[in-house]
Amino acid sequence: MQKKIEKFISADIHDDKCSFEELALELFGYQYERVPLYRQFCDARQASPSSVSEWQQVPALPADAFKQQLVDHREEAHVFLSSGTSEGLDKRSRHQLTTLSTYRLSAMTFFNDMVLPDEPGSMSVLLAG
Repeated sequence: MQKKIEKFISADIHDDKCSFEELALELFGYQYERVPLYRQFCDARQASPSSVSEWQQVPALPADAFKQQLVDHREEAHVFLSSGTSEGLDKRSRHQLTTLSTYRLSAMTFFNDMVLPDEPGSMSVLLAG
């Protein structure tokens, strides 16, 4: 699944073979099958891979689920913590990852598309360092 997501991030946005809708629905099915708490959350909302046909219908797990430890907190290589400003340091949201490759690819792709100029000019030297 990770490779498919990374391929989507890297693809030309005009590539017809790369459908956000298809990927989002496939990812929903993947998470539904592999994350028991998410599946319970979806089932309570009568949402399953067989009943959801558009990405907008995919249930979004509330941020509080990550604060209240409703998501499994097994040991992962990388853990992102929220600042804890709304409920204190003991109630910070946690986001666990085994690898940073997808985050890195997403950030660098966005940076390249939105910050770097299409045509290098005299100011490019300042950006490049």
